[in-house]
Amino acid sequence: MDIARQWRLGTVVAMGLTFALSVSLYAQQSPLSTERAVRLKNALQTTKQQVAKLRQKSQQQQLLLTSLAPSAEEEGEAVSSSSDILQRLEEIEARLEEMQESIRDIQGWIEGQNESLMVMANDITELKRFRAGNYVQFQYRDTNEPGGTPDAFALRRFRISQTNVVDPRTSMRLTFDVATGTDTLQAQLRDAQLIYDIEPSDVKVGVQLLLGQQPLPLGYELERSSADREFPERTFANRTMFNGERGRGLYLRYGTSMNSLVHIGVWDALTFNDPEQRGRAPGVASRLAVSAGFRLYSTIYDFGISYFAGKRPAFTAGNQTSPEVDRRFLFVDGSYIGLLVPNLFVRAEAMFGKDRVPSTTANPNRTAKDMTAWHVVLGYNLSSRNQLALRYEQFDADRDSVGNTVYGYGAAYIYYINPGARVTAAYEVFFDPSRTPNRYHVTTLRLQFRM
Repeated sequence: MDIARQWRLGTVVAMGLTFALSVSLYAQQSPLSTERAVRLKNALQTTKQQVAKLRQKSQQQQLLLTSLAPSAEEEGEAVSSSSDILQRLEEIEARLEEMQESIRDIQGWIEGQNESLMVMANDITELKRFRAGNYVQFQYRDTNEPGGTPDAFALRRFRISQTNVVDPRTSMRLTFDVATGTDTLQAQLRDAQLIYDIEPSDVKVGVQLLLGQQPLPLGYELERSSADREFPERTFANRTMFNGERGRGLYLRYGTSMNSLVHIGVWDALTFNDPEQRGRAPGVASRLAVSAGFRLYSTIYDFGISYFAGKRPAFTAGNQTSPEVDRRFLFVDGSYIGLLVPNLFVRAEAMFGKDRVPSTTANPNRTAKDMTAWHVVLGYNLSSRNQLALRYEQFDADRDSVGNTVYGYGAAYIYYINPGARVTAAYEVFFDPSRTPNRYHVTTLRLQFRM
């Protein structure tokens, strides 16, 4: 009788575990996955086979127990227990059949949804072909800069931006500023950039061709978006020598590793908003320039060196003409996050060049001069929403003469209302020997919303 009890106990335990496993598999599987439904179906089929084996063993054991029972009473007890087990196994088999039928219904539902999912996937793909990236900068500016913008509220930038994906390798980026001009009511094309991945790669080791009107890959500040900078405007040197920050041309960018790239390009000699270019047909006197550079970067540092060389065309205004001159620039830049302490960061850029300072007036004596410029930004993240920044800049437009270097220093506080909105309060002081008064300040309070 001990044998009978042990067998009955083992059978019941196995039966319970088998049934619990089946129910658990059924409850946990999602009807949204064909693969999961197939796995569940296979699991149920295996469970049914195991139950059938248990049933067969139960019948065999019933005969064995009947033959081993020493008395009619024990024989009846053994037959009764075995019959009860067989009845429970039949109930399990019936439930498994119901579950298998439910799985068939689930598979049918999934197959019916596949067509809808394909349509939805195509719709999502079409939506991802267009991405917007607009931002608005509204500010109050107070300054005593000679000839500067009067103290007033103004829309400094109202940038409308979009990126269109033509195919996995081909895209274009278009941006317009619709708050330009003296009255900030005029529209101006900023970027019309065509991008083609000649050798695409998910790990940044590929070859990319970029064409059109686009930021010049010189230093770090010209390429950095106005929506990301700590200070309201770029440095005096970059605003003077590369007005508009964008050139017209093409360049190749090659990722030499996951943390480095090189680039080489051909451009019109002047930026599109250069005073000697503005209002004139592109490619004045068919003068072109070439650029080349190397960049090494990671999540905490970014270092680069870049070079630009060409000719500034002759410029005529009234009855005067400024001569054609060499236009050469070497940029060295770097940034580091976590300097000494995790929340401290630094960005710096140095420029060594030869050119004349662009002007809307002409003079035969406006020849090329050796020039230098550099600036450094030191910032500290007080918290996830509060940031402080300091900047010092210097621009010497003629190294062969003295008393013409422009200095500037300032402080800025940035408060992030949320990731897409921030307030910037900045105070800057400049010393420019060519102006009267030669020392002036600029105070800016700006609110920016960005999508």
